[in-house]
Amino acid sequence: MLGRVSIVKAVPALRGAYEAVGLKVPPAWDGLHITNIKSELRYDSGTMKLYVDALIHNSTDEVQFVPEIKASAMGVDGRSIQSWVIDPPAVTLISGGDLAVHSETMYAMERTVDSVRLEFVAPRNGGHER
Repeated sequence: MLGRVSIVKAVPALRGAYEAVGLKVPPAWDGLHITNIKSELRYDSGTMKLYVDALIHNSTDEVQFVPEIKASAMGVDGRSIQSWVIDPPAVTLISGGDLAVHSETMYAMERTVDSVRLEFVAPRNGGHER
């Protein structure tokens, strides 16, 4: 198992080949945790915006690649009202380190957001480059 993890970290495009033959590989971001998620709706120059702040923590003993983050504004019914992708402010995060994340987006519906969900997603280009 450890060999697959190291190989896929070095060559992310091989993840699909392993999974095609039934060999699961944990996501490259295992050990990264998104915490302290805070969101606020407020007007900025006459436009409603949703501001989101969070912290990414690396709980591993090695430098970790930081993937893109999918943000979803959730309504009181638990359904996603709006979603977008956040590019993290750094590509990697040191062992035990923290990384502040900030995002803001135009928002058309006032006072409908109950919470914001953030989750890591695989990079669109399949690799570590941005």
